[in-house]
Amino acid sequence: MHLNKVIPVLAFVAAAAGCSTKPTDMRSAGSPAVSRIFAKDLLLNSDGRRLVRLTRDSGLVASAAYAHVFIDKQHVAALDAGESIDFYLPPKKATFSVVFSGEKDRGHPLLLATPGSIASLDLDLTSNVQLDVRLGFNVATGPKIGYSARLQ
Repeated sequence: MHLNKVIPVLAFVAAAAGCSTKPTDMRSAGSPAVSRIFAKDLLLNSDGRRLVRLTRDSGLVASAAYAHVFIDKQHVAALDAGESIDFYLPPKKATFSVVFSGEKDRGHPLLLATPGSIASLDLDLTSNVQLDVRLGFNVATGPKIGYSARLQ
């Protein structure tokens, strides 16, 4: 195999490996502007509600777009890279979805993911746990969403 064929392949592999967002350190996570929080009623804790912390990964990938977060098809927030927000949800099953879109400076739609590409996750909030939901983006696969749980 010639070196001129190997170098482009290695460059592509290196670029693809670096085309994902990385976890945000909670100590350095910022908060979204109030104008990008669309479900302010979920910011208040009340008896029996479960804490769900939504955190958007940091990094340059998809940084020109907001992570639009939906809970049970309700648009709840638009997070910028490295931002985090706590919501208090009723103890029931819920579907969390994320799509990356919207050019920040102009506010018009700019889909970075394939149109219709949305990452979703079904979670059961009936247990007494706190959920940390991580929102990220990978150039090869599009939006990604994951979670971890701990006793509340």
